[in-house]
Parts: sequence; structure tokens; C-alpha cells
Amino acid sequence: MTRKAVRGSGGGPPVSSDNSSPQERWGPPVSHGHAPAVLLVGSGPLGVRAIGTAPVDDLSRPEFRGCAFLKAAAEFPDPEDPVRRVVAEHRAWYVATLTDLFAQVFGSSPRRGRPDHAAQHFLMMRDGAMSGADIDGAAHVGDAFHRGLDGLLTLLH
Repeated sequence: MTRKAVRGSGGGPPVSSDNSSPQERWGPPVSHGHAPAVLLVGSGPLGVRAIGTAPVDDLSRPEFRGCAFLKAAAEFPDPEDPVRRVVAEHRAWYVATLTDLFAQVFGSSPRRGRPDHAAQHFLMMRDGAMSGADIDGAAHVGDAFHRGLDGLLTLLH
């Protein structure tokens, strides 16, 4: 298998030219090539917080220039473009990982809502943080992201 490393802020999978599924070739999330955050802290709320900490940490790095995946999507708007397909696969992988973690957080209680909704909400908050930190300030956006994450972990969806 030929792999070319492409990593966005908050980690991401290597890109592969084979036909395997994203989950088969990417595995768990990675932040800046370090050990996967989820494996370091476990699952459930700690795993969600670990994945949420990675992009917030990136916001204040001097070299931070936004999310490579969001920028690639803007530069390659055709959904059939190979670059755009990689972005879509990455987002599907990211949401699936988050959905699994939120399912652990919410458990089987019918009152806790849908993990897939929480995962999509998390991704929307992350996209906003990646886009707005340079304009509104990394500390302000990071704090807002953490408040939103706390809400996702405690509110019904």
C-alpha cells in the first residue's frame, strides 16, 4: 500500500491509494503524529475531551494556519475530485470515531439523545474554531469550544 501522510489540525489519517475502507486504513485519531489521544486517556467523556483538546491546543501554535482539510475542501469544491473525496472520507472517519465515543458517554438511556447528533455538533464546533481562531483570538475561541464541549457532554441531544 502506498501512503502519503496528510495531517490536518487535530490529527488525521494517512491518505492511501488502495480501496480499503477509511476505518481499515486509518485507525484511531492522531494528534501531530503523537500517540492517539483516545488510547492515552481511555474512552467515554475522557476520550471526547482528549479529542477536543487537540484542536484547541493547535489554535495558539505560532505555525497554526487553520485546518488543512477545510482549506482543501475550499480549494477543490468538486465532490468528485480526489482531494475532495479524501476530505469527505476523513470527515466520515472523524464523525464515526466521535459517534462511538458519544455512544459510550450517553449509554443506552433513551433520555440521553443521539450520539451521531452530538458528533456532528462537535465537528461543527471544531470547524468554527479552526476558522475563527485567527480572527477572534485563540484563547477566546478555545474557551468557547471547551464550553460547547462541556454542554455536549452534559445536555440531552
